[in-house]
Amino acid sequence: MPARPTLHPHSPFNAQSDADGLYKSMKGLGTDEKQLTSILTARVWKQRQEISRAYQEKYRKSLLADVKSDTSGDYYRLLKALIQSPEVSDAKDLNYAMKGIGTDEDLLMEILFTRTNSELHNIDKAYLELFKVPLSTAIKNDTSGDFRNLLLAIAAGKRDANSTSYNPNQAIDDGKALYDAGPNRLGTNMAKFTEIFSQRSMDHLWKVFHEFKMIAKMDILDAIKSEMSGDAAKAFRTLAYIILNAEEYFAFRLAEALKRPVKDRTVIRVIVSRSENDLANIKDQFRKVAHKSLETCIEDETSSDYKTALLDLVGRRK
Repeated sequence: MPARPTLHPHSPFNAQSDADGLYKSMKGLGTDEKQLTSILTARVWKQRQEISRAYQEKYRKSLLADVKSDTSGDYYRLLKALIQSPEVSDAKDLNYAMKGIGTDEDLLMEILFTRTNSELHNIDKAYLELFKVPLSTAIKNDTSGDFRNLLLAIAAGKRDANSTSYNPNQAIDDGKALYDAGPNRLGTNMAKFTEIFSQRSMDHLWKVFHEFKMIAKMDILDAIKSEMSGDAAKAFRTLAYIILNAEEYFAFRLAEALKRPVKDRTVIRVIVSRSENDLANIKDQFRKVAHKSLETCIEDETSSDYKTALLDLVGRRK
């Protein structure tokens, strides 16, 4: 099924007119949250970028700084995610996952396993600029073992982006290689699993998993469960799950995040990052896993301007 976004380029579009509208919504006492929301949640990232530049040039002020001074809480955090670059948002979330005691492995995997090579390279640059340390170093310092090795291999952004670059027999060869690295031997060749999972294109891996099942007579998810343990098993199973059905994966992420207490950081990240990609598909999957619509869950678990902005982004506009 083709990817279906919920957010499309606004037309007709005038960056200066939108910048003026945003300025007026925050000028003086009080804030016109309705206008602020209606503009920022109805423009795609490239348009919001143009608006930010027009705002800076005319008013000699940062749009994000003004939004910060006029809003607060989750509503501000959502607008911030819309205004700042995706790589900055991801870099900050990755740092959040690794700072302090403990590690949010699910957050690390969600970002690293679902971004393209170019997005990962941009995140790496943003992370270094923001936190003065390479992302790879942060991962090394906060994780270990085969889990760390897979994260580092993925973060390097060396996945073959061309799904047609392998000849038709390559999927069979890779499926056999995974079988020989796991079920067909004593012990597991984790290096081979890491190599194939991190370097092949997502489309190609979908074909590899099909061939693996034909050869091994077992599903790749079951094979990982029997061959690995701990964080490594969780990481490889999560990555395989994303490859097999990314939209269902994100639907589960949202369903878990919208349970009380609501994990607003996850809600914001998934909805903003997928709104221009496949959020409409994710909504279909969400209804299947949560047994109610994404809109209903947002209505039930969030409030005020934050709720309105989320509903706009998922496609329910008034």
